[in-house]
Amino acid sequence: MNICISNLHVPIDDIALVPSARLAMCQTPESVTGDVHWMAIENGNVYLNHAGGIAKFLVSGGRQIDFEIAPDISEQDLQCMLMSAPMGALIHQRGELPIHGAGLVSPKNDGVTVIVGNCGAGKSTTSAALANQGWHLIADDICRISPSPQQDETGELVVHRGYTRIKLTDDACGRLGFDSSILPRVSSFVDKYFWEAPHIGGPEYAPKRLILLHRPSGTAALEWGRCVGEVAIRALMPHIYAPNIGSTINAQNSMFLLSRLVQIASVYVLFIPAGVGPKEVADEITRFIHEDE
Repeated sequence: MNICISNLHVPIDDIALVPSARLAMCQTPESVTGDVHWMAIENGNVYLNHAGGIAKFLVSGGRQIDFEIAPDISEQDLQCMLMSAPMGALIHQRGELPIHGAGLVSPKNDGVTVIVGNCGAGKSTTSAALANQGWHLIADDICRISPSPQQDETGELVVHRGYTRIKLTDDACGRLGFDSSILPRVSSFVDKYFWEAPHIGGPEYAPKRLILLHRPSGTAALEWGRCVGEVAIRALMPHIYAPNIGSTINAQNSMFLLSRLVQIASVYVLFIPAGVGPKEVADEITRFIHEDE
């Protein structure tokens, strides 16, 4: 295994990445076959096995990731895998809330706007379009939210800076006017490309709003809705990253943080008609944010 640990990146301070041959001894349960990814949780530790055993991870204490990878797995591939379930497990173990979405700060500099939505709704392409319009990117794909250091006094939350390269498909690059041929590929098994946002935000900000992108059939024009209270919580629950890990480790804490989040940040739904592209969606979000008090 020719891996240089210093070339790997986890956007949380003091995280240890440890190559561990002992993980190779862990066998996939007989009930799991083929290319299925699976996990096991014991005493708060999370064991993850990627398809076919190409990589195994043991995430413990919110501070350490032990890993064992197949000989043909590159640093690029390993980095890609670290950016998914292991990252989500770390955040849950730390008593924080991972939201599956991108975090950006608008030109108003009024806190973080988190863009969420189901697969295919356009989270990444919309986020890239916003970043290309001058918004500052805080995190792509996973927003890590935690109580502020003064939580006992204020009850406030902060969104931390995470991974700051946006993963885009070739089609998304084309719709945004980016040349994917000059962009680095995410990994050998993920058919996406990394796009570097021109502006990166600071280490942490208060959450200001969450925007849920929704593309229901029959929508004739871009329209806004707002969710509050229990409706907002239910709308955001599917967008907690690695929810099966969070519900097993500390479901009560995840719900507490989500409830607090919808109390201090506005939750909107943007209904998007078929055929409306990321630039038009980004323009509408910018217009709305400019008018949002």
